[in-house]
Amino acid sequence: MLSEKLKKSLRHLPSTPGVYEMLSEDGDTLYVGKAKNLRKRVQTYFRVKAVLSLRIQKMIEKTHDIFWTEVSSEVEALILESNLIKEKRPKFNILLRDDKSYAYFCVSIRDDFPQITLTRHVIKDGSLYFGPKISAGSVRKTIDLLRDIFLLRTTNLEITEISPGKVEVKNPGNIKYPCINFHIKKCSAPCIGNIFKEEYRSRIQKAIKFLKGDTKEVLADLEKQMQESAEKREFEKAARVRDLFRAVESISEKQIVSAPDEFSADVIGTCLKFGHAFFHLFQIREGKVINSETFSLSMNSSEDSEEALFAFLREHSDRAADIPKTLVLSLQIFPKEEQEIWEKFFQEKWHQKIEISLPEKGKRKKLLELAEKNAESYAIRNAASFLKHEEDLDKVLETLQKKLKMKHIPKRIECYDVSHFGGTETVASMAVFVEGEEKNAEYRRFQLKTIAHGEINDFKSMEEVILRRLKHIPRQMPDGWKVQKVNSKKDMEFIVAATSGKNEGANPNSRPNENFIILKNGEKIIGILERKPVGATLAVAQSEEIQISWMDSKLAMTQKSEVGYFLVRKLLEISESKKIFFSGVDDDRHLENLGFIFENECWVFKNLSKKKKYDSLKIIPDLLVIDGGKGQLSSAKKILDEFPFAKKIQLCSLAKQFEEVYITGNSKPLAITADSPEGKLLQRIRDEAHRFAITYNADLHKKSQQKSVLDDLPGIGTKTKKKLLQAFGSISGIRDASDEKLLEIVSEKVLREIKKGL
Repeated sequence: MLSEKLKKSLRHLPSTPGVYEMLSEDGDTLYVGKAKNLRKRVQTYFRVKAVLSLRIQKMIEKTHDIFWTEVSSEVEALILESNLIKEKRPKFNILLRDDKSYAYFCVSIRDDFPQITLTRHVIKDGSLYFGPKISAGSVRKTIDLLRDIFLLRTTNLEITEISPGKVEVKNPGNIKYPCINFHIKKCSAPCIGNIFKEEYRSRIQKAIKFLKGDTKEVLADLEKQMQESAEKREFEKAARVRDLFRAVESISEKQIVSAPDEFSADVIGTCLKFGHAFFHLFQIREGKVINSETFSLSMNSSEDSEEALFAFLREHSDRAADIPKTLVLSLQIFPKEEQEIWEKFFQEKWHQKIEISLPEKGKRKKLLELAEKNAESYAIRNAASFLKHEEDLDKVLETLQKKLKMKHIPKRIECYDVSHFGGTETVASMAVFVEGEEKNAEYRRFQLKTIAHGEINDFKSMEEVILRRLKHIPRQMPDGWKVQKVNSKKDMEFIVAATSGKNEGANPNSRPNENFIILKNGEKIIGILERKPVGATLAVAQSEEIQISWMDSKLAMTQKSEVGYFLVRKLLEISESKKIFFSGVDDDRHLENLGFIFENECWVFKNLSKKKKYDSLKIIPDLLVIDGGKGQLSSAKKILDEFPFAKKIQLCSLAKQFEEVYITGNSKPLAITADSPEGKLLQRIRDEAHRFAITYNADLHKKSQQKSVLDDLPGIGTKTKKKLLQAFGSISGIRDASDEKLLEIVSEKVLREIKKGL
């Protein structure tokens, strides 16, 4: 119910541009917004049929009154809104709440002998600033590099040049100068007049060019110094300069993008994932990327994407140290009708004309797509930390358990995705999360074998990958079965009767636990294993007609006779079956680790603890997530049902279009919303499986593109193939080459294969 005060305010709202504040009962500001028409905009929140996000619904419930301020234009409204949000930090506005203090390069160009330092705040003091940078460490490393190259001062002395070569140092305090950097030849010592002001400022200008992305002049100077030092046989100095040269080269290589037309712009790519908005910023000056950073902020639903971008732009207007001429933004998120308003807003803030570019094609569009790709990559790479900040992972897994109707918490989650290139290079991937965290070492990829070249069949592909994965899981002993040492005279008497004297070791007077291990179902002996050096195995029926079958373990592990295979399979499926074969058990110290394994098309009974290498494929997952809809889910379910442990595994699918979650036996999607913590967790593992599959598919496609007929010829390896192609240019060139030329690279035997094959 709306309060009387609120109803009265809604009736008196003017139809003019302005800023409105939603107020709580205590008078606190809950939300600040701007409007071209205050009456129309505010009343949309209170319409009966209004479709509002959960965040806005909660805000409306707490709103007791509205306060507004009329302004003369939309630009003024935007500026006032920005100032009020910054001042009041309203609870329901999307805000940059990461509390980070970003790092900047500060060049004190107002001084006679400027310094380059790291700062956390941009102040209008006449200095030059470059940034923002997320990593203060990278800023410090760059400053150290510039000091080493240009021998810049590090001490905070007030140095004024009185005349060339003569300086005055004001308020030195306890600082002793020149400092040790001068003595170890890392500073030009302007504090004692060791360098003229013009020469020092010339070095500073080169350093500024470096910070703007122009490293050519620096590299040229260093190369010249290196050559001069080498000519003078000053090899230690030459080595130091060489190291600096390589460091600058390394930084230059990070300039991965060349922008069109040498323009200056801030390109802002946006990605919405995991309940966050991620913004990747390329700062381009004179056609070179001088800064590349990613920022994030929390959202409440995908409906907030536009407001999230506006929040970032408001912060960017305050944070940007180096003002661009153009802002490149995505038309998908930024509304075109707001373009002129924001251009005027930035012009007011930055005191220069700013263009907002919303490219639909061309080079700027490609730059924007690259920024968006970087934002998405950052989101996926750091997804776990964003989820942890919002809600404890244990609680997320508990919620997921309830919504998926599982008996146990899904500690191990596996997700599968299929990828192909137009029906070729069909592959699948398995991503693994344990207790909500990705386990990259346990990821697996599959090159599918049942899919023909050019065939596109996602259902058949999913069936194959699920079958191949589940085959690795050992079949455990049936319920009620246990393995133990012979520990009673009664057990020994049974063994003697069973072997009918065929085994000399089966003597009722021998020590009960010396030679045998027995398999019991309850208290009934159903199998006997004799521990012999030769590894012989003995199987005994569980009926009154005792049947004996001897089988050497080595034979069992190699030949896998059809008789052995069917007898064992029947015993697992039919309780009145007669025999079971044991194999490969030569150590009874860890009886609890003994179990059945389906190995080389035959069931064997062995010590599982003897496996030397940890294999995650042998672990039964709690939850299998299928990337796709109901069709892929049904394909996976059909395969899973073939296995005895199927009831221990829950199966669900995640459809990409609306991020809907399905389970078998339920035609409607579950109540797991895309912006819920459990929904974000499923999206994270799906995105990981998708990334892993796409990468593998791209690798295979690249290799297939590089393949030639030479790969099928005997005796030609990678190196020989490379030499032939370098020498003759192409396959036709090799085919037309003379035998004499070919014999310079290959042997006569390989020559014959080439002639035969080409």
